[in-house]
Amino acid sequence: MISSISAVKPSSLRGKFMSAAVVILATLVLCVAQASAADPVFTSKNGITVQAQPKLNSRLVNLSITTTAVQGPQGVRVLLPEGYDQNSARRYPVLYLLHGGGSPSAPAGARDWTEAGGDAQAITAGQPLITVMPSAGNGGWYTNWYNPGAAAPQNWQTFHIEQLIPWIDANLKTIATKQGRAIAGLSMGGYGAMRYAARYPEKFAYAASFSGALNMLDPQQQRTIFYTEFADGKNTDGPFGVGSPLPLWFDGIWREADPVASPNFGVSHLRGVALALYTGAGTAPNDPNAQLPTNFEAAVNPTNHRMDSTLTTAGIPHYFRDYGRGTGFGVGCNGDHNYGCWNADLRDVLPRMMAVLQHP
Repeated sequence: MISSISAVKPSSLRGKFMSAAVVILATLVLCVAQASAADPVFTSKNGITVQAQPKLNSRLVNLSITTTAVQGPQGVRVLLPEGYDQNSARRYPVLYLLHGGGSPSAPAGARDWTEAGGDAQAITAGQPLITVMPSAGNGGWYTNWYNPGAAAPQNWQTFHIEQLIPWIDANLKTIATKQGRAIAGLSMGGYGAMRYAARYPEKFAYAASFSGALNMLDPQQQRTIFYTEFADGKNTDGPFGVGSPLPLWFDGIWREADPVASPNFGVSHLRGVALALYTGAGTAPNDPNAQLPTNFEAAVNPTNHRMDSTLTTAGIPHYFRDYGRGTGFGVGCNGDHNYGCWNADLRDVLPRMMAVLQHP
């Protein structure tokens, strides 16, 4: 045995080891390629340029993008359903999940529903649903701005509706029809969900607002928007203008933006869209005479009752829940303007959505 081993030349052994190593390496590369082949690869198109697309875990993709509709880098987070396979013929409905104003994450807002208190990944687990969470600025207000100034362009509505939706449909295996889409959001995003559903009812089967700021004719809400833009270093009259010499609630732009009072996009345009409104009472009363809300949830609460009442009068079916101080509604919900309640809202509305949306 010793002599037979010694008879083998070292160079021959090296060659065999190298050949074996090449085979093993090639096998590993092939395995990696096969493992990642099922993952989606997002391509630049439709005014959106992809800068990076790391997959943070088995379901969550973090996209860094730019868009011709809005100045600066933007973010989009996508939660894929379990078992999503790019090579499969199976298609899924999509939930567009919108964030609120004053976002703590950057790019503004895209990470909020998965990092800044939002529990969207756990809540959507097990659902055959794609969830898309785009940035909308600290105070973008889901509109094409009246006066963006040096921040131009600030065309958030164009970005979300005309660019993002067809871009998602082109890059993911979606059910690209009204029955395959839902939209929901919190606070500013609750307004955005109602705004987009009223302007594009042919695109969404379901729309839900969590603590939505739904009264653009309310002076407190108007002042809050001005203050938010000032704090963000943008024109205070950027999203909706400054109003006419008359009081702001007579101004046509603000009225047109109001989900109830809009002459062209009021509640009547929501007929045929399944709707849900959620609000709490806040932990303290709001002072209606203060320049800015003294309690945000208490301030938006009456705006939700206003919309509920208008929908009821119009005979438009909808689900409305005022959970007061939150007792018994959901773990961590105290009825205030926070993710404890917004997570509970999403958890409660999701089965209602899935009952309406077309399944894979």
